[in-house]
Amino acid sequence: MKLSPVEKGRINLIEYTKYVDNLRSNGKKFPINQFGDANLSQIASACGFKRQVFGKKTRMGKQLEKDIQEIGTEIDNPKLDTISSSNRLDEYSKRLNILTKELNVLKAENLSLKKQLMTLENVQMLSDEKEASFEHMLQTGRRFVL
Repeated sequence: MKLSPVEKGRINLIEYTKYVDNLRSNGKKFPINQFGDANLSQIASACGFKRQVFGKKTRMGKQLEKDIQEIGTEIDNPKLDTISSSNRLDEYSKRLNILTKELNVLKAENLSLKKQLMTLENVQMLSDEKEASFEHMLQTGRRFVL
């Protein structure tokens, strides 16, 4: 028997509520992933549904955000987390610089290609005009100069 989305949503909410109540009663916090964020896959798996249920704009996503603010997430060593955040920031900064340089190169290449295209279009236009002039000369016997 296939459940309707509304029924499935109710079941998901019940299972999620049980999961959160279990965390609270045992004094535990939400698990984290390698980036220090709440591990949505692990939470969803424990509740018996897929992580997409926690979309940012969904009811469950909003409820999860509230519960994370209230309960918190597991952090093994806050000092280590700060260091890793600093390292990630440095890595992101380096990556941003590299991508910015690549973007500038691609912009210059794009501009060059646009100029080439304009030149080719002008050559094509001149060629068409010369062809029309030649056709006119063949038909009338007179030369037509643009």
